[in-house]
Amino acid sequence: MTGTGTQADPYICDTWEELISVSTSRNNYIQMSDSGAKVVDFNEIQSGGFQSTVNLSGQINFKGWTFKNFYSTALKAVNVANGSSWEHLTFDDFLQEAAATASGGAGFICSDTGSSAISIRDCHFFGKVNYGIYSTSAAIVFNSWNYRIITFEQCAFNVECACTSGVFSLFRAKSIRNCNVKFDINSLTANLVQSNSTASEQYIFNSLIEGKISVSNTSGTVLVGSGQSGYNVFKVETNVPMIYAGGGVSVFNNALSPDTVSTDSFVGCTPEQLRSASHLYSVGFPCYR
Repeated sequence: MTGTGTQADPYICDTWEELISVSTSRNNYIQMSDSGAKVVDFNEIQSGGFQSTVNLSGQINFKGWTFKNFYSTALKAVNVANGSSWEHLTFDDFLQEAAATASGGAGFICSDTGSSAISIRDCHFFGKVNYGIYSTSAAIVFNSWNYRIITFEQCAFNVECACTSGVFSLFRAKSIRNCNVKFDINSLTANLVQSNSTASEQYIFNSLIEGKISVSNTSGTVLVGSGQSGYNVFKVETNVPMIYAGGGVSVFNNALSPDTVSTDSFVGCTPEQLRSASHLYSVGFPCYR
């Protein structure tokens, strides 16, 4: 490893071990090297998985590296300190299996309380989570404990989620912008963004949202956007209605979610209408004819 960890002279890491040794503070500037295969296969270096939280904090440019077969049984799989940033990373085929306690919820990417922004840009998350949750604790896969700070920009998600009880959400974040979000969720209840008094602060913008949500408690709804949300396409199969509280227009496939009520800002469209630029333009979606 070379470098001193400053912005002008970042640490240059060649291995996972080197990265972990310096990703301990938001003040450290870190780059992965451009040499070699640029892959960490945890089946080779940590085949039994991680039983405690992995810390990946700092101003980190992963330079297109792939972390594959990451397995964790920790309540919080990966911690990112407030004020950190990530870019150009792929988590491929990760698996987290965890059960929360009465005092703490589960999550794959987590941060602590605080007010310093966390930026995650051009990162990809492909894998599974399996949560057995204490009934009063929340399970949130991408979880900023201070909902105002974490942002996802130009990221891709493809996550299979199972949660046997409790409260489940995919995101608790300030924003998800210009992202491709895919999921298959099976849980007691579910929301795309956490549904609580702070939901108006969380928004999804200019993103494609695809997947399936199946909940066993069919008396509720699924919150899919709020606050400044807008200009999203939802192709989501649900067995309960979706609720959208965004300020900008978004559209959804009403063949996949027939119980969802179309409104002026959340417009139900047939599959054919979703392929028609003229129709989308006519309902206020920013699509040029």
